[in-house]
Amino acid sequence: MNFKKRLISLLLVSVLLLGISVSALAAGAGTNVYTSEIELADNLVYSDRVSYDGSSRVESYALETSPGGDVFPIVLACDTIYGGMTISGIVDYAASLGYNVLGAVNTDFFTANKIPMGIVVENGVLKSSPDGRNILTIDNSDRLAAVKAPVLTMELVNNTKDKTVSVSHFNKTRVDTGGTYLYSEHFSTVSTRTSTDGWAVIFKIIGGGDVTPNGTLELEVIDTYHGSEAQPISADCLVLTAATASYKYAEQQSFAVGDRVTLRTSMTGADYSTVKWATGAGDILAENGSITDSSAWDSSVSGTNPRTVVGIKPDGTAIYYVADGRKTDHSAGLTCYKAAEELIAMGCSTVVNFDGGGSSAMAVRLPWRASAKTVNKPSDGAERSCSTYILLCSRSKPDGTPARLALNETGAVVLTGSSIDLSYSAVDGGHSPVSLPGAVTASAQLGEVSGSRYTAVRSGTDTISFSSGGITGKGSIFVTDTLTELKVSDPSGKAISRLTLDPGETVRLSASGSYYVIPTVMDAGSMTWTVSENLGAVSAESDGSVTFTAPDSYGLSGSVELSAGGKTVSIPVTVGSNFTDISGHWAAEYITELYDLGVVTGTTETTFSPDNNIKRCDFILMLYRAAGEPSVAEKQAFTDVPTGEYYSRAITWAHEKGIAQGNGDGTFSPTATLTREQAFTFVYRALNVLGVSYSDGDASALSPFSDSDSISSYAVTPTATLVKLGIVGGSGGKIDPQSSLTRAQMAKILLTALKIK
Repeated sequence: MNFKKRLISLLLVSVLLLGISVSALAAGAGTNVYTSEIELADNLVYSDRVSYDGSSRVESYALETSPGGDVFPIVLACDTIYGGMTISGIVDYAASLGYNVLGAVNTDFFTANKIPMGIVVENGVLKSSPDGRNILTIDNSDRLAAVKAPVLTMELVNNTKDKTVSVSHFNKTRVDTGGTYLYSEHFSTVSTRTSTDGWAVIFKIIGGGDVTPNGTLELEVIDTYHGSEAQPISADCLVLTAATASYKYAEQQSFAVGDRVTLRTSMTGADYSTVKWATGAGDILAENGSITDSSAWDSSVSGTNPRTVVGIKPDGTAIYYVADGRKTDHSAGLTCYKAAEELIAMGCSTVVNFDGGGSSAMAVRLPWRASAKTVNKPSDGAERSCSTYILLCSRSKPDGTPARLALNETGAVVLTGSSIDLSYSAVDGGHSPVSLPGAVTASAQLGEVSGSRYTAVRSGTDTISFSSGGITGKGSIFVTDTLTELKVSDPSGKAISRLTLDPGETVRLSASGSYYVIPTVMDAGSMTWTVSENLGAVSAESDGSVTFTAPDSYGLSGSVELSAGGKTVSIPVTVGSNFTDISGHWAAEYITELYDLGVVTGTTETTFSPDNNIKRCDFILMLYRAAGEPSVAEKQAFTDVPTGEYYSRAITWAHEKGIAQGNGDGTFSPTATLTREQAFTFVYRALNVLGVSYSDGDASALSPFSDSDSISSYAVTPTATLVKLGIVGGSGGKIDPQSSLTRAQMAKILLTALKIK
């Protein structure tokens, strides 16, 4: 990871982590190193977990609810079966229907048109058929149950002609060879959305209401059709259709306008007289507390991925669980097997898999929010539109009277000796934010509270008790005396690995730390700064940063060290350039800054050789360091790049990223001198890896250079792009593509690229 991305990854990790209890028990996701939780209602608890297995971090989120309380689950497949919504969209849609939503999670897999692959039952109404897939039901007592591949039978009995036609699918996309399809208004407010040649029979509902998993409807045939146009679906009508390619024309001949028809539906697997809600599901991963036969699971989705599963405890308690994935620095994801182990460890006897990957999403309404918002980090980088969701809704309505208090900093991680300001929120009986009823008084068990300031004294989960206007509340702060990462940054927030200062130059250094990637509050009281004796001292600032002033003498060296949370970071310091041969050189500033970033080294301890030509392998090595020296596969990328050379891993990385593509014969010529156009091409291919946003430059950008026609065809777009970005500017009206690149020119090109936002 390069220095910019390393900073961004720290800043993007949510500080909003809620009440903590740490367990040393390892489950499917690894050892639980952090758990935060907050009670949202009398039967709803939200938690955020971090697990670590020694190499991979997994962050997961859970909503746990029990039957019979204020919060109850429902299933919604958006406003229609066709089309889908994001999790934010479904929360807003549910609110428009009058539901008071506290949480939501995605469920079923879906087709390209966001049509759920399995069943949908909403408030007892059947809106889509199961089509052989497992389902999760919710009964009128708010209890969940998993049902293995129930069979839905739908028959249209023509009472006029004494003929019966079986329905193959209900509210699914019509496939030419898929058989017969029945559509209701719940499929789409537009039409059947069919486009191939086929037939249709339109029925008017004359008795019975809505389609249910078990029930009858009385119908009358009001029209028939043959052709390729989609048929509109009226609110009081059903449409039976099949493509001509299905050879079901005899079924259409079973009906004529005016015929009276009975639709009969029945489904196996549950007592649907008590089922109010149902969603399609993937594999049932666990039953009776044991993992099911994993060889029968869908192998296309069972690998390590972002994951959404639901677990059911023997007492009816349900855990809605989402694990992030596909983001190495945040969360690696889980296999289905590991997810099942995790939920079993949490007390679940039944575990059901749902759509994962970029679909995995959870929204939670925290006490200081007016509505539920996404709490996880979807792997797509944004919410994905999905087909179906389970929403957790409150029976209570907002009344404006404070009923519950919350600590806004609940779950924050604080290093011993540091302090954090506390703030509070209040919600009414319907979970809506309201003003605090009065001044807040608070106390702690492991630390100290003075006014609104909390100071961490002893490590552990510190319970903060508070009250306002006669209402009491509790929150928690996680206090640690151990950090897993510590770094020093300059005032711009850029991580520093070494410093090269002019004599008498002053720089402010700041510190940041994290506990398993969770940003950790740390201030002057928890840090120790030391400086090599010959470099003087640092002066502490109130925010925990320090000001360091270099001695007036030239050529001194030493280090500044920071210790905190059991970690020590040593920053080598050189007064004056570390290299004696760049003084007064036009590239001195570029070389010094890259050296401070750890990207370049000298040709000797005291020289850089700025005007020497650079080798292909050395330039790739600089790119690799700029990218943060990520781990790479231990394999040979090219036949002339032997394992064990100082540049081998860098070239392997560059090959994996498509930066180093070789000579076309399996070789790379690592020690050959690098030409300028080759360097332009390497940098161009590395822009994404280095975090540079760009669009390709046009060849017209090269017209100002008199030698542009000497640029090799493969390097035209790379060179034009770097010119467009201002990374390359040429000299004397020439771009000089075939000349060798010097080490000084390398420094300017690379640092300019790294500084592009």
